[in-house]
Amino acid sequence: MTDDTTGQSAPLADVRTLALYGVGLINGSLGLALRARGFAGRIVGVGRRERTLRAAADRGAIDSYGTDPSAAADADLVVVGTPVDITVDVIAELTQNTRPSTIYSDVGSVKAGIVTECAARLPDARFVGAHPIAGSERAGVEHASADLFDGAKCVVTTGPGADEEAGGVVRRLWETVGSQVITLPADVHDVLLAASSHLPHVVATALTHVVCGKAADGAQAAEFGGGGLRDTTRVALGSSEIWTPIVVANAEPVAALAERMADELLQLAGRLRRGDAGAVDAWLERGRELRAEITDGI
Repeated sequence: MTDDTTGQSAPLADVRTLALYGVGLINGSLGLALRARGFAGRIVGVGRRERTLRAAADRGAIDSYGTDPSAAADADLVVVGTPVDITVDVIAELTQNTRPSTIYSDVGSVKAGIVTECAARLPDARFVGAHPIAGSERAGVEHASADLFDGAKCVVTTGPGADEEAGGVVRRLWETVGSQVITLPADVHDVLLAASSHLPHVVATALTHVVCGKAADGAQAAEFGGGGLRDTTRVALGSSEIWTPIVVANAEPVAALAERMADELLQLAGRLRRGDAGAVDAWLERGRELRAEITDGI
């Protein structure tokens, strides 16, 4: 793992036109953040929903927009902000409308499949995978914020055959908006994110299914929930349109961790049914200690 943060916002003088394909929370925040930090180039929004693009322009996240891929024709850099299952299809379409020198990147939470598929289908495309680890359960450009990436980690993928010049441009992009850029192989990224992001989402969803359904006596248990229930289930509000492709694309690491989670809960159930208060106390205390150790990291 290599930390590439420079501590200073690097200029993006080599990017005169930036195209944002799909201007939702992340790409909308990227446009706002660049403008707030003095990016002098042109920012073009591209996508299929004119209403969304118009809203992004009204917010100042983009300068102009178009619903046809040709709107990105002059782009030096294109950042794709779509669900991960269509990212490569979008890039393939864009390559028919842009210059050979154009650099492509993305913001998806899964990297290995996209990097591998892009290399196989589009060997001449200058693609660099990226994942800004920022956002919330809220979607849409209406929730975009110029400070979303301040101090946030952003992974930029690297590996054999990587286009170092293109990678440098993508790293500078994210440094410019305040991110701490880290370079990782795509498969390593996916294993780490399965544990730190994808598993928490599916666990929060599972908890919601269990608690927010009808309890044994027919009462809504969720009605008695407080801050703990609210906080632990918050991420389950994330759009399934975004999350289904993520967990399916990263299926093996997520499935393995889900099995470990199920085993952890089964062990707890056994201790409770045995009335082993000492083992339950040790389990709870160890969890508290582990959480305390990572307080500064999240």
